[in-house]
Amino acid sequence: MHLKLNQFFNSFRNVIFDYDNTLAQIPINWQLERKNFICFCKKNFQISFNGSRIDEMELQLFNLYPNRSSEILKFRRRLEFQYLGKHLPHQILVNSIRNIDSNLFIVSNNLCETVTSGLSSFKVLENFTQIIGVDTLCSPKPSTVSWDYLVKHHNLNNYDTLYVGDSPTTDGIYSSKIGIPFLQLPITNYPS
Repeated sequence: MHLKLNQFFNSFRNVIFDYDNTLAQIPINWQLERKNFICFCKKNFQISFNGSRIDEMELQLFNLYPNRSSEILKFRRRLEFQYLGKHLPHQILVNSIRNIDSNLFIVSNNLCETVTSGLSSFKVLENFTQIIGVDTLCSPKPSTVSWDYLVKHHNLNNYDTLYVGDSPTTDGIYSSKIGIPFLQLPITNYPS
């Protein structure tokens, strides 16, 4: 299976990965934290959200308050930093990454430090050319600002690039907007 997966990835010049629930699982209760983030938004920005994902609400906040990105990211920093060192690797993907010849990138709605910490603990950090987190450009997926950055700084194009992720509503829409293939992975193969 690893050989077939590696051959598939190597058929693309560039492979972009999501992080949480793709390369790793961060044991965050996202339903609970979504409620907490809604309260955070009401208290700090006097804005109400209903049922959106945290990254979707963050994108709206970044668009409404472009000069307050540091405040917007306070909640995510507090949340994600609690779980540094507690990420569970997707072992099949992590093992495959060590043998992929393609240029590898991360575009994640997690913080850069969160992703860097996890990849470092899995001993695959050096395999990645660029990591773009929610805090890099303050424009989470499905916004395509990160794609524009990768095209400009790494000469990526949509005919030989693959996106690998778990979410059709962020990763899938992101891939569709930029016109690259999307490999949606089920959430499996994490150690228990």
